[in-house]
Amino acid sequence: MVAFSFTDAKSIKKLFRFPKMDVLIVTAVFVFPILNAFAVDFYVEKVNLWLGEFSENIYFDYIDYPYPMLLSLFFWAILPAIFEELGFRGFLFGKLEEMTSVKMTIFLTAFIFAIIHLSIISLFWIFPFGLLLGYLRYKYQSLWPGILIHLFHNSLIVLFDYWDYVEIICAEDFMGFY
Repeated sequence: MVAFSFTDAKSIKKLFRFPKMDVLIVTAVFVFPILNAFAVDFYVEKVNLWLGEFSENIYFDYIDYPYPMLLSLFFWAILPAIFEELGFRGFLFGKLEEMTSVKMTIFLTAFIFAIIHLSIISLFWIFPFGLLLGYLRYKYQSLWPGILIHLFHNSLIVLFDYWDYVEIICAEDFMGFY
């Protein structure tokens, strides 16, 4: 989808202007991701354990590389925030908006955004997250509100995984495992 964005570069370029946002939206940019990240971190972990599935730790994947936190943030927060917003709320949103109503466009981009993450459990929180990002894209005709919320949310998830990793390491050290 991101590659297709270059075919419509003129329309996409307009979406990279930084909008003037009211205080309520700026507050939402910080509050919503915090609440959502805490809920996701806590509840998804519980549901995965209940289903007998392993919950992956993002930070742990990079622990053997130099600068694991920077790599985790780059690959799990920065790149997805930019490219998923460009693909879903940039290119796809623009094309769907030409064919259907704004409400249907917001719904479809949120639904496809949720499905593409390949997790039935995550559908319950990614879909509403996608609805919010789609609404902000429509209201402000800009990708920046969505990029910032997406970036902040994913950064928090990486930080939570870091804290989980540190907790595991401390528990292993305490119990004598190396």
